[in-house]
Amino acid sequence: MNVVLTLICLVLPGVLPAFALAGAVPEAAFLSPLVGAIVAALAAVGELTIAGSFVTWYLTLAILAQVLAVSVLRGRRKEAVSPAGRKISLRGRRRDIAAMLLVVSALVWPLSAMRARLVGYDAHAIWVLHGMFISGGHSQLVAGLKDPAYAFSNPDYPPLVPAASALGFAVADRIDYGVAVSVTALLNGSALALVGLGVAKIGTTLTSRRARLAAILTAPALCLAGFGIAGVSAVNGYADLLWAAAATASIVFGLVLPRSRSHMLVAVAAATSAALTKNEGLVASLIILSLMSFRYFAHQPLSANRVRRQATMLAAAAAPGLAWAAAVRFKGVGDNFFGAGTASVRSRLQSTISGLTPFLHIVLPAIGVLVLGSMILRAARRRAEAANAAWLWVALAAWFAVLLYTYTFGNAEIHWWIRTSADRTMIFPQLVLCAEISIWGVLACEPRLKTSEAQPRIWEQDRAPVTS
Repeated sequence: MNVVLTLICLVLPGVLPAFALAGAVPEAAFLSPLVGAIVAALAAVGELTIAGSFVTWYLTLAILAQVLAVSVLRGRRKEAVSPAGRKISLRGRRRDIAAMLLVVSALVWPLSAMRARLVGYDAHAIWVLHGMFISGGHSQLVAGLKDPAYAFSNPDYPPLVPAASALGFAVADRIDYGVAVSVTALLNGSALALVGLGVAKIGTTLTSRRARLAAILTAPALCLAGFGIAGVSAVNGYADLLWAAAATASIVFGLVLPRSRSHMLVAVAAATSAALTKNEGLVASLIILSLMSFRYFAHQPLSANRVRRQATMLAAAAAPGLAWAAAVRFKGVGDNFFGAGTASVRSRLQSTISGLTPFLHIVLPAIGVLVLGSMILRAARRRAEAANAAWLWVALAAWFAVLLYTYTFGNAEIHWWIRTSADRTMIFPQLVLCAEISIWGVLACEPRLKTSEAQPRIWEQDRAPVTS
């Protein structure tokens, strides 16, 4: 019952903002708990930076989020919708409902493992521990994160998962590991659902019934793939699948799907979730948002005004994720990653590559699919109005380069570090490449078009600019 009540308290503040961001689409249902978790994370930022209790901050920010959402939704009601637009919407609604039901069905079986009440090491040592600090109030939070005795718990880690746990502790009126782990697993499922539904939207503009059906079936398949890649860490209180799935969803909505206001806002919300979940997610978020700031203004001529608008968009989108990083530095909370290493740079780099290689078996098939797709499915990709695949690959390559740098120049013993973290760190690239292969698979179901349209450029400019 405490899990249900916590989920209600997490979802309700996120419902209106999610619909304001995504519109009346299935993604809004799964975006709601993530938005609620973002509100909780920002409440923890306020608690750490200023003062006050977590619950007070959460209620205040939740009310503010509702006011902003209502203002946006009231503005949307004034926008005219043509009869043709309503007809298309009704026709697509059946596909939306089918995809949503399939996604929910795919989530039920993996999430049923929550009944086992598995609590992993990091859940004990990091996520629930930090949730306890947040529950204790401003003084306890600052003291706990700065205490040298807790340096092993990565005190600078972002607060989204601990804040969601702290909300559960407030509901249960006690420290409850079961609530913390269950809420994290449900957030994992929500983020994976966004990935699946995002890829399913590839079929929206395709003409073939077979391609549209393949797009719908891809959604639950990606959810199951995500749980399979993460394994037990998906349900034992770890935060790795959450940031990886949220960042992947951000790539799909922001760097693959056609440019639109709703796709951009969902991508920003997903990127914010990733940034507030883990440091790796913050890096991925900043990379994705930077590329989005270029993609969404690529149709405009280069000018000082365009640069200012790009910078404003990037700063506004990145601000929530950077808020925690700034707050912990302001309070003197350090990280445990960089310093004097225990081996030479060359030795660490070799060990890193050797340790990560077993998790990159999907790279060669993904490259093969990319090459074949680029040769024979360019017309289908244009028909789907999807962005050039280069955006996705550049985002992934940039993130992986930062990962190599972190392992190579970090201060932890490299063999232990790789052995204890590589399987979870590599969830993100595996999930992104699963989504990439799935996108090409959907496009392959579209009949070959006899067309003489121009070949797409490497950095494809989308057909229509985003509207406000």
